[in-house]
Amino acid sequence: MPRDWTLLDAAAADSAITVPSVSKRATVHRLTTANWHNWHCHLLLLLLTITFCAFFGVSNASIHRMVVVRNRRQTPASSSGTVDSVGDKTSMSASNALWKTPDGTVGANGTSIGTAGGQGPSNVVAGSNGTVGNSYAGGQDTARAIGTQSQSVGSSSSMLNGAQSSQSGTASGSAVGSGNARVDSVGGGSLTNWTQPSQRVGVVGIGGATGNQMAAANSSNTYSMSWNSIFAKVSGISMSKGENNSQANVDLRAGSPTTNLSVDGLVSGVNDKPGGTSFSLVSGDGTLMNNSAAAQAVLVGAVNTTSGGSKMVGASNLESAGTLNKGALNTFGDLRLNGTGPGMGGFMSNSSINPDGTPRSAVAISGMETGGNKSISVNDGINSNVGSAAPVALIGRGNLEGTGNVASNGSSFVLSGYQTGNGSAQVIDTMGKSMATNNTPSELRINNQGVELAGNTTTTNASSNAIGKVMGQSSSVQGNSLLELTRQVQAGSSDIVAQGGGTGPSSAITDTGLRLNGPNNTVRNSNIRGNVNANGDQTFVQSVSNVSDQNKQQSLFNSQNATVNSAGKGQASASNSVLLKRRRRHSQSLATLAAMEAKDWWESVPMAKSAGENNLYVHKRRRRHSRNLDIMTAKNWRPRE
Repeated sequence: MPRDWTLLDAAAADSAITVPSVSKRATVHRLTTANWHNWHCHLLLLLLTITFCAFFGVSNASIHRMVVVRNRRQTPASSSGTVDSVGDKTSMSASNALWKTPDGTVGANGTSIGTAGGQGPSNVVAGSNGTVGNSYAGGQDTARAIGTQSQSVGSSSSMLNGAQSSQSGTASGSAVGSGNARVDSVGGGSLTNWTQPSQRVGVVGIGGATGNQMAAANSSNTYSMSWNSIFAKVSGISMSKGENNSQANVDLRAGSPTTNLSVDGLVSGVNDKPGGTSFSLVSGDGTLMNNSAAAQAVLVGAVNTTSGGSKMVGASNLESAGTLNKGALNTFGDLRLNGTGPGMGGFMSNSSINPDGTPRSAVAISGMETGGNKSISVNDGINSNVGSAAPVALIGRGNLEGTGNVASNGSSFVLSGYQTGNGSAQVIDTMGKSMATNNTPSELRINNQGVELAGNTTTTNASSNAIGKVMGQSSSVQGNSLLELTRQVQAGSSDIVAQGGGTGPSSAITDTGLRLNGPNNTVRNSNIRGNVNANGDQTFVQSVSNVSDQNKQQSLFNSQNATVNSAGKGQASASNSVLLKRRRRHSQSLATLAAMEAKDWWESVPMAKSAGENNLYVHKRRRRHSRNLDIMTAKNWRPRE
């Protein structure tokens, strides 16, 4: 039987050859007997045996290495693409491929794409993967849409080709109808190798809307990655309109092992009474690129009512966990219309976190009513804590309350803005009018407030107010209050006019106030009020109050007027009061003067020796102190700033 040498290694092959032993004694004997022929034959046989063994050993080693090399080149490879689609109409395709280049690179590719849509809900799930040796690429992307009409699209692609390997995917969906609409788009993938850093990314997009007149939602995701880069983008938009209510929201996420971002937005409007409409819109997007992230959200809302009872709220939250812009940026807005007549309001917010770590935000909200009884409340705010800048919080409030039995206008508007490097700004403007007849009182109250917190310090706490009330056969009150606030300059004004009269008595009261922040944590306060009354057969009263602080200059004005026409006894009276506080240092000086006067400070001064000299000294000190106070009063004295 022939020997199967391919199953033997070199050592086994050598041991399989038996070399005849030649005794030294036999060899000598053969030589001495001159058996040349036999010796020559044995020598030839020995040389052939050695040569054959050496040759066999080399051949066996070569086979062994060939087997090893062949085993090393046996690289497993596979790829696939799969897709499932569900909907009124569907379309899908999938493919895969394997190859080997002349330089020995083994490659794999898998792709899939699917669409579904039409009437009713739709759903697409697309996946792909590829494996070459220790390298893997794979992902899955899902889109789902629920609405009267919907559309879903998903795709996935995996490729392994040495340094040119990649993984990517997309998912998007849209839905529209009345009632409810919702879209979910979820995707993610990975790219791994034992000798390369692993890459992973995930994206989520959710949009929802509710409105009995219209509801629409859309979201889309896309991502791609290679051995040294990652990119992902997610976006969504939702909108709705309804008679009783509307709501729209988006929820977006994207993340990798080193960077994350999220975008959340919500706008909701409600009409408690019939006869109104509400509109809500939310849009957001986020982009992730390697170690940086950017996010943005836009909110829009509107509400109107024919008989009051409307509310609207909006809020956004941006979060970033990039290298330069780690942190969060939040905004909110709140609108309340609780009067008895027609009204409308609006809300808008635009916020972003940029890749360079700069947050920007602007929020505006307003409300207006035209009934006899008015109640308007608007509030907005910004909270920023992004990057290395100190946290900043802004809150703006505007409020108007009016009573009367004649329709009149009232409105309030609040705008807040912030940007790193440029600081913050707020504008709060509230105005209105109240009117009444048949001896019904008319009243108007306005209150504004602006607050800023920088770190743990309250840098701004400003307010303005205007109040007016009139009693008479017919009456009206009209007022306005304004705040304009920045870190460098603060200004404001408040004014109100109240008047009324007719048959019988009448009266009017006005009150305006202003509080602003000055340099070095000082406060500037100003307040003025007036009161007027008239009694008789025919009367008329008017009261006017105004305070203003512009360019660090304060001004005040107050006026009362009363007129009485009577066949018999009549009476008219007017009064006012004022408070002016320019600087904290000024208030401390006035307090010091008051304390000195209360303690009779001159009595503590060392006296002369005789009783007569004592009496003369005290008399002079008292006269000098009284004269100084008279001079300061006449010159409108205040301490040096």
